[in-house]
Amino acid sequence: MGSALDWDYLVERLKDDYCLITIDFPGHGQSLTLDDSDYTIESTASAIIDTLNQNKITSSHLCAYSMGGRIGYYLLIYYPEYFLKAIIESSTPGIENEPSQKERVEADKKLAEKLLSQPLEQFVTAWYRLPLFESLDKKSEAYQKLFDQRLKNNPRTLAKSLLYTGTGVMPSLWPKLKKIESHLLLIAGQKDDKFKAIAHRVKQLIKNATCVEIENAGHNVHFEQPDRYIEVVRKFLK
Repeated sequence: MGSALDWDYLVERLKDDYCLITIDFPGHGQSLTLDDSDYTIESTASAIIDTLNQNKITSSHLCAYSMGGRIGYYLLIYYPEYFLKAIIESSTPGIENEPSQKERVEADKKLAEKLLSQPLEQFVTAWYRLPLFESLDKKSEAYQKLFDQRLKNNPRTLAKSLLYTGTGVMPSLWPKLKKIESHLLLIAGQKDDKFKAIAHRVKQLIKNATCVEIENAGHNVHFEQPDRYIEVVRKFLK
């Protein structure tokens, strides 16, 4: 449910040293296409490469979180020449076995149905009550701003995103990770056991990978610990 606006603080802190482009994935922010074919991981990746080409960018660094990280892995495997370094936070290269994939597809279908059948505020409230986001300070002003931003989404396009770009429908990229030659920084919150374990496993498969755990953070590291996140990213990029 995020958008390019989530990265405004990062742009502000890094703009003197880097040219930054923030991108809304299909169904998010201002990318409100309703064409089903635009939502696949293959089409999303292709659109990102088109964006780089249109701006005459032949090499860059990639910074991605969660769903963005899944597409990030795809980009690093299939379009490696565009990316010198990559930062992937709290993400996965996919689900490895077919039964688990099917189970996730069904779960995402149910979520999509909820998006279309209940008020968006009710859905967002339930979403951030998931154990994945337990470490968020839900009484903070920053969280309220994040929550309000999520309410600007379009439930119809979010539902399409779940159905066509969800973890269950994406191809498992685990067998192809060894192809990645870009220098890779894997970031995970110390409180996020699931994605911490995934990050360490990915590190073992990619020769140029480094893994950093951020203290006092769960799944959404860049939101919970922005200063530490930027410190780690700066050091890696330099």
